[in-house]
Amino acid sequence: MSSVEGPLRVRPADAGDADLLLAWANDPATRAVSLHTAPIGRDEHVRWLAGVLADARSGVWIGLHGDRPVGQVRVQLDDHGNGEVSISVAAEERGRGLAGPLLDAGLAAAAAALPVTTFVAHVRPDNEPSRRLFAGAGFDDAGRVVRAGVEVLEFRRAATARSSSWLSCSRSCWWRGWLPLAASFPIRVTPGAATGRRHRCRPGGKRKC
Repeated sequence: MSSVEGPLRVRPADAGDADLLLAWANDPATRAVSLHTAPIGRDEHVRWLAGVLADARSGVWIGLHGDRPVGQVRVQLDDHGNGEVSISVAAEERGRGLAGPLLDAGLAAAAAALPVTTFVAHVRPDNEPSRRLFAGAGFDDAGRVVRAGVEVLEFRRAATARSSSWLSCSRSCWWRGWLPLAASFPIRVTPGAATGRRHRCRPGGKRKC
């Protein structure tokens, strides 16, 4: 599938997203790399989503490319301010360069909405795409841990950090049509090679060209 250009933004999920989120969660490729690989029943999922939406320590955001939903990012806080991150991209949207911008937008939304100090992700060792995704987003490999009886790799990143892949203030960034983060966290998606529009990021979401 060819890559696309245009703004990617996230919005908070609501109860009306239950079937959409369930379809993404039950995608065979998603289940295969999850800690719990069994398919999820709808009644169980609806109850789970209601609990998540009512929990002040959790958040789910739907990624939108234009008006089209393309994936989700979820963050669940523990008692120490660690926010466990999960992300999935809709099967039909994979290969379009959306995972990185979706993760960045979701983490920006979570940092604004939740008292998170550190983002944490747990990835199966054989899940190479997710390993590359979190490493490219500035997460550090913290080694192997056991979660739900499964040995996984733990990745950690301070909530105040920016993705090293495209928002680093210490490097030159090369993106065409970059947008500052606003209330709905829009991000300009320009997958693939650099296009020659050079800018440096600075606090406050301003662009200095």
